[in-house]
Amino acid sequence: MRGIAGLWSPGGIDPELASRFRAAVGAARLAKPAPGLLLAAGDGCLLAEADGVAVVADADLLLDPGHDPAAAIFAAHRAGDPAVLDGSFAYACWSEAGGLELAVDLFRTRPLVYARLGDTLCFASRTEVLRALPTIDTGTDLAALVDYLSFAVIPAPRTFFRGIHKLRAAHRLVARERMGEPERYWHLRYREDGGGSRAALAAALRERLAGAVSRHCGTGDRVGCFLSGGLDSSTVVGYAVVHGAPDAFSIGFDEARYDERTYARITARHFGARHHERVVTPDDLVDSLERVVGCFDEPFGNSSAIAVYQCARFARAQGMTTLLAGDGGDELFAGNERYATDALFQRYAHLPAPVRGLLGAVAASDRFCALPGVGKVGRYVRRARLPNPDRILSYGLYADQHLAEVVQPELLAALGDHRAVATARALYAEGEAESEVGRLLLFDHQLTLADNDLRKVTEGCAVAGVAVRYPMLDRGVVELAGQLPGDWLLAGGKLRTFYKEAMADFLPPEVLTKTKHGFGLPFATWLRTDARLRELVGDLLESETSPLARWIRPAFLTHLHQAHLNEREPYYAELLWPFLALAVWLPGASHE
Repeated sequence: MRGIAGLWSPGGIDPELASRFRAAVGAARLAKPAPGLLLAAGDGCLLAEADGVAVVADADLLLDPGHDPAAAIFAAHRAGDPAVLDGSFAYACWSEAGGLELAVDLFRTRPLVYARLGDTLCFASRTEVLRALPTIDTGTDLAALVDYLSFAVIPAPRTFFRGIHKLRAAHRLVARERMGEPERYWHLRYREDGGGSRAALAAALRERLAGAVSRHCGTGDRVGCFLSGGLDSSTVVGYAVVHGAPDAFSIGFDEARYDERTYARITARHFGARHHERVVTPDDLVDSLERVVGCFDEPFGNSSAIAVYQCARFARAQGMTTLLAGDGGDELFAGNERYATDALFQRYAHLPAPVRGLLGAVAASDRFCALPGVGKVGRYVRRARLPNPDRILSYGLYADQHLAEVVQPELLAALGDHRAVATARALYAEGEAESEVGRLLLFDHQLTLADNDLRKVTEGCAVAGVAVRYPMLDRGVVELAGQLPGDWLLAGGKLRTFYKEAMADFLPPEVLTKTKHGFGLPFATWLRTDARLRELVGDLLESETSPLARWIRPAFLTHLHQAHLNEREPYYAELLWPFLALAVWLPGASHE
């Protein structure tokens, strides 16, 4: 068993349930610190009891030398505030006074899932343990499936399984005489007052980044860094070299459009890093596909998980036990292209009313929109009139109105009223920000970070046998980002404005001016040129025995594949990948 698990019931745990639980956790260490409570800890996890308090935790806390992780969690439990902990964690802590508390860190870098069986609370780091327990509903949550088709991930709190739920980022769940409901214990708010001068905040950012990397390096592990050549990985590498962790790891591709080793080399030379490179091939993708996709405990449709795994595996072969990743910077400091795109649409609302009326009439006229150049105006107006998050999702994988073209009629009928946009609207409404870009950033903190990118990197590293840490998500860095006004983050529609200004004397000029890329795979190119991959995709998606046939229209998948082969852009291949991941994952899962 990976991670932690447990059962809690105020009336005592059913013996059959306890027996099945013990079988599910295998060789994990067990403790029964109180009547009605059973805890299990896998390798590398904490299990401790002292002074009437018990804890089981999957945690990587940043503590001063000599400080005990269990004592730190006990103190947070007694205070009723997990936010006092610094680092990554998922824990269950019990005391007579406080009851049982489940909590995960600010961005859910360590997961917890839970299920309710009457008055019994079952929890684990991964769904596999809970799926092995009797009477938990492990049938497919069709709403989660439709969310997956739209987002390529399943946003929390849903999982792929009806009776199992994720504990969301920065949330806790407390059970005393009865089970409570999950509650948020920490909020980030994007303000517009700045909280200080631009120069002072820039200096504070540099100081906090340096401190975060220093603390993550100074743990006694063999620490290296991911290096893509982008702003954030370059920042982490630069400070890591200063603090005695000079090894940086990059992957590249023979396809020039996807290969960023040039920028990674520039960064490595600039800081004097010890740079390690490896070229990833189509054979690497095919050979690792089942292993990487299967390491997730539900469908996960981000192809970059393959790239993460290949890089982490390469680093592990060089002796690294921990990697520092730059994830989080784009969602804290406005680095994703959709923020700049949305800023263009926001300008529509500031046009004089007569101009908006005229443009609206043009957009509503099929005759005008058919004229050369006018169609773009019509599309702009139609999207500009949408509120967020509908607007930012309108160019996503599949708009809800096209769902009938994608899924089988039986699925559509069983789905009822749920549509993916409802999930997005609920997340977006939670954001507390005074600017539109701030609200979009908070939206992405869950949907892009907690539910997607961090899961991708954490799981890709885990299957390679490497731990990972995220200095950009240090609480001090995160809270400083919340002080920055929207027009500092995205001045004149330019991404990462404040961050680039703050780091101008630290990062190489070429990195400051390059366009965003990342650890993407050239899947689109390989699907055209590699016969082995093309055959695999055809067998999984288009054959009569495809595991997707019960839910997805085969004609739609054939159309996507053929459209990809006929086009030169990667758009259709990007749409295909989540279906491929789902088809690979399903045979290894137990569900209805």
